Amino acid sequence: LHATEGSEDKGMSDMVFQTFVNVSASLGGLVSVSKPTGTPGIPPSSLMSFQTNKKLSTPTPSVPGTVLADFERELSNPYESTYLDDAHNVHLPSIATAADLLAKVLRELAGSRDEVADANPGLDPGVNKTVYHLGECLLSESPGMQCGLVQRMADSAIRGDVPLYPGVLNPYGPPKNLQHPADKSDLARFIWSFLALKSEGAADEDLDKRAKCNFPSVGVKDPSKGGCEGAGEVCARWRPVNDTSDGSTGRCVRADTMYLPGWSHLLTHNGTWEVVEAAIGDETIVDELWTESYWPTGSPSVSAYLSESKSFDLRLFLSGIIVTLGSWYLVRRGNLYYIKQAKSS
Repeated sequence: LHATEGSEDKGMSDMVFQTFVNVSASLGGLVSVSKPTGTPGIPPSSLMSFQTNKKLSTPTPSVPGTVLADFERELSNPYESTYLDDAHNVHLPSIATAADLLAKVLRELAGSRDEVADANPGLDPGVNKTVYHLGECLLSESPGMQCGLVQRMADSAIRGDVPLYPGVLNPYGPPKNLQHPADKSDLARFIWSFLALKSEGAADEDLDKRAKCNFPSVGVKDPSKGGCEGAGEVCARWRPVNDTSDGSTGRCVRADTMYLPGWSHLLTHNGTWEVVEAAIGDETIVDELWTESYWPTGSPSVSAYLSESKSFDLRLFLSGIIVTLGSWYLVRRGNLYYIKQAKSS
């Protein structure tokens, strides 16, 4: 359990760590939590975007937090950033265990203990089912994004599984309205609706009975125009199983789900994406370019070229000369032999 710098001084790190230890004990030995030693800070994660960068003109206060990872000092994944890093190398039981651990920790930190979970140690059946259902939709070629869950929440046209390194940068810059789903991918819209609907805690049959709306109706409150008039309500994409096609494409739910930019705060967009001028090696730089994704054309890029030694270049040059002279000699001998045979006949 990695913690941001300074979180120990506020006592938050010890409290969160102890909560993780207590909750992990209730999972029947499926997972153990420990503090890393000798690490420089939190590993690459979205939490880095909420850390202070003193090189920026308007630095913001750092947000203390923790990052749960399955490694201490160095990530060990031979398939990382390669075409082999696909769904076949994703271990769903580990994801289900981590999800259950996080859910129970958050509940306990919020001051609500789950007495049912305490009396029945082990994985929560609901969490386990959700993880495997999402795995079927996002990590499998069939049904993939054509599964019923995605179609009810996003109506995606994508076939097959989704890439594990989704692009996060729009080559035209940040959208004017970050919360509008029009320019988001099918995957992003699905995740947004999934989180909004699940945060309500309602069963599928209860969602069918909720007030109808027209997704996306961002900022619209008038029900006659497809909006949601309730306080704190948003319109989430939802299509009932027995769709009557009455024109409504969503249901009103109370949720605080929102889109947040996934790029580093060392990036700026002035016609094209640029890296904020800063000494990357400076100790004040907390947030480096951590995002691992397939960046679109126009994004900041680095080209690296491998230069061989002079001795290798010399050997390669001499080998080329030898091959060239040898080829010329063989062609010459073959030509003379052909001429001699032609004259003798």
